[in-house]
Amino acid sequence: MSETTPALDEAFERMAAASFELPNGFVNHGAMACEALAVLDCADDIDSWARRFARAGGARIEPVAPAGFEWRQALGAYDRLPEWIGYFARAIDDQGWAGVVQAWVPRLMPALRTALFHGAIRTAHAVRAIDAVDTAPRRGELARALGYWAAARYRAGQPAGPHGPAEDARAAVVRAAADGARRYLARPTKLSTDSKSPALTTWIIPGNGSPMPMSTTC
Repeated sequence: MSETTPALDEAFERMAAASFELPNGFVNHGAMACEALAVLDCADDIDSWARRFARAGGARIEPVAPAGFEWRQALGAYDRLPEWIGYFARAIDDQGWAGVVQAWVPRLMPALRTALFHGAIRTAHAVRAIDAVDTAPRRGELARALGYWAAARYRAGQPAGPHGPAEDARAAVVRAAADGARRYLARPTKLSTDSKSPALTTWIIPGNGSPMPMSTTC
């Protein structure tokens, strides 16, 4: 992947005006697909994919700057998604993107399966993009990815889990990936295919140094 890839920044700007979820209830894969195309050196295809997903329909989310935002009370409140995006945008500007990822991935890991893992998956793609080069559109995409993960947390009726350290989060990734692989082998469907994605996409837990995204799928 070219570190600059201006087509990817343009795609992220275009996807910022797109919905997170489609009218049929599926997750909008546009931002993730465009980042994967950049990694695969398919930059010439990024614009057409971004335009396709931007026209896919669904409700557009405009971020807002939250005032007096108490994040613990807002976890899983999807109607507060605009505030979540604004919260993460400011945090990334104030603390740097790596520090925000290091603090928030372990907090959100108990909700790894939320939205068929796509909060974590979109975050992984955004981390890989901004790790290559830090630009305003990539910061915005990371804020949207983390905001979606936090706002959608437990929406599917998942039980709440403890906020463990990064080591516990790593174990959660391994358990979730193993469970998804078993489901896929038992019944290979689109849903079970998504359920094994964390094995490839959510290795973004900070270890010795910066976060380490390893996904080429969405």
